[in-house]
Amino acid sequence: MPMEVLYDQPYLITETTPPADFPQTIDVLIGGHQYVVNTSFEPYRRDAFRHRSIQSQRESIDLTNIPGEGTINTEGLWRRGADDWHLGAGQPYQDRKGSSDARFSTSKGIDPWMQWEASLLNDTVQLETLAGNGIVMRVAESLYFADQTTNIVYVVTGFIKTPISSPGVPVTGMATDGYNSWISLGSNGGILQAAGPAATPTVTSYVTSGSFDGVWYVADRLMASSGPNLYNILTSGSPPSPLWTHPNPNWKFSSMAAGAGNIYYAGYDSTGFTNSIIYQDTIESTGTALTIPVQALPLEGGEYCTSLYGYLNYIFVGTNLGLRMCRTLSQYDPTGNQGDLEAGPLIPGLFPPGPVSNPVQCMVGNNRFLYFGWSNYDNESTGLGRLDLSTFIDTQAPAFTSDLMVTGQGLITSLDWSPFSDAPIFVVEGSGVWADSGTVLASGYVESGYIGYGIPDDKILWAGDIGTVQPQVGTVAMSLAADSGDGNLTLVGTQPAGGSPLQSSFATPQIRGELFTVRMTLTSENGISPTMHRWTLKALPAITAGTTISAVILLYQTISNRGGDTYYDAYTEYQYLYNLRTTQTLVEYQEGPFSAMCVIDELDWLPFKERDSDPNGGFLGDLIVYLKTCDING
Repeated sequence: MPMEVLYDQPYLITETTPPADFPQTIDVLIGGHQYVVNTSFEPYRRDAFRHRSIQSQRESIDLTNIPGEGTINTEGLWRRGADDWHLGAGQPYQDRKGSSDARFSTSKGIDPWMQWEASLLNDTVQLETLAGNGIVMRVAESLYFADQTTNIVYVVTGFIKTPISSPGVPVTGMATDGYNSWISLGSNGGILQAAGPAATPTVTSYVTSGSFDGVWYVADRLMASSGPNLYNILTSGSPPSPLWTHPNPNWKFSSMAAGAGNIYYAGYDSTGFTNSIIYQDTIESTGTALTIPVQALPLEGGEYCTSLYGYLNYIFVGTNLGLRMCRTLSQYDPTGNQGDLEAGPLIPGLFPPGPVSNPVQCMVGNNRFLYFGWSNYDNESTGLGRLDLSTFIDTQAPAFTSDLMVTGQGLITSLDWSPFSDAPIFVVEGSGVWADSGTVLASGYVESGYIGYGIPDDKILWAGDIGTVQPQVGTVAMSLAADSGDGNLTLVGTQPAGGSPLQSSFATPQIRGELFTVRMTLTSENGISPTMHRWTLKALPAITAGTTISAVILLYQTISNRGGDTYYDAYTEYQYLYNLRTTQTLVEYQEGPFSAMCVIDELDWLPFKERDSDPNGGFLGDLIVYLKTCDING
């Protein structure tokens, strides 16, 4: 007899209410159909009728020749961890597809830039108290400092602060060529010049009058601005005529920087911080005059430029939304005109610890790093961020994280490199001038992105492990949060000072959840930071697979069972079950008080004898039905 699908939809409609004589005279129901089970089936004997759980974890197979976590038995605890942090912050998920093993979510007080290690940064120290705002600027081996509340300018040489000018009008900006310095003034005060970086430089009037918003020394040019007017100051004396006046009378130039053969000017409409544009010009063939500025980079809506910084032939743009690394287009670049800027993505970006809550107003570069003002980093601290220009997480997007911090709040308005500490020095508005203290922080932390172990189901945490460089000084502690975005962390384990050389695993509370966050807190001892090189989190997936049910049903014309007779057409029932399997129809399996929704996975038809009385021929016998339970939680 050919095996054809003889029955269609009506045959696949399952009954939901068992018959009145179930289970008195019937062993099992499959999709509402009644069957008698052969519990003493000879080919399988007692192994025939059974329920067997399906393995929830597959066998581990590793195709590489390098042993690692992939070779560990997957039937044990599942592992997630970190042993490298040098790609910086801003990764919200630790183990999703596309995630980097060397990135994390947030940190504070942590130096991640040595690959395979994390240690504490230095603390900060207050060098000067300010009631309002101020400006710091390095000039050779000295520092200039302007108090914008008292409007007194100081020079700091050999840790001695000496006042050099009290102009009596607002100090709006400072610039230097590394030897001479210029100080722009408001209220028609003009521009002052401080000749040389001596302990007490001579200060004279350079531009005799005029109110200026700022002064910059870029590409060997002294530039200044006043509202929409842009000045190229070539000689001392009376105020020069503007190089260019922006057609918008509300325009304000916020910053200037030099690139590879171009000068860039950033500004915006000061009435609503809108329509922000970066302009560029070049030096004319005469070698003295500048061309009229043209647009180099219009910023996107809602973003306005507050600072520019030229470093390593790139232009870094600080805005109210963050920081952008910009490439200068060459003469033959098909994407734009010579001197135009190609902007990279926003840093720190939209994911924690970003975006910035206040505009980036200042930057300074040193070696492979670029530091920027990260005002009010969180509710407790304000300070700096750092970019690693040797390591990139995207095109024109260097790795980044937070850096030196001050406890408290306030805008970071000025930043330079201190010749005394060989580290950043910066101004916190309303607080003062701060610098690297030269001593290690008391504590700091690095926090992972969410860890999901690659499955959406719940996991149960069982153990943790912390690896440190030995001999360890200070402590390293692990805290965990489950399915929490509010920082509700639980301390689960600590690697103590002088930690065990074995650095053995420790049991954690059996925390259950879908996504976990790990915060590692480093605490110094006697001014020395511990060095962490690894942490590991071990969990067990709280998931079970379905169950395989094998039922050997009798397909005979008449079956006597429990005092009653049941009549079957063997091939009708076989065809019914065959259709359920081929269509993978979900049906209810019932056996005494037990029931489950199943699909038929396999049929094993074992004919026993011929159907002599049936003109169509065929056989009677046993049918082994393999069903697989289905559970929405499986």
